[in-house]
Amino acid sequence: MLVTIFKSKKGSVGEKLAEIVQLIDSRKPNVTAVRTLVLQGLSVLLGDDPSNFYNTSFNSKTRGIPPAPHHPL
Repeated sequence: MLVTIFKSKKGSVGEKLAEIVQLIDSRKPNVTAVRTLVLQGLSVLLGDDPSNFYNTSFNSKTRGIPPAPHHPL
């Protein structure tokens, strides 16, 4: 699980991830909280700017990129 990877990282990346991980109540983690943690930590883990990491994904439709073709199963 990515949370385990987040906890194992060292250095400045590990410090940033530790701050994010501390936001979860460890006694009874909420599924939504864990999802939020993973989404926040993913950009840090990959070394990307967290403020722009998801903006690119959300804006892809407006940049003229055609949607992926639908393939029936």
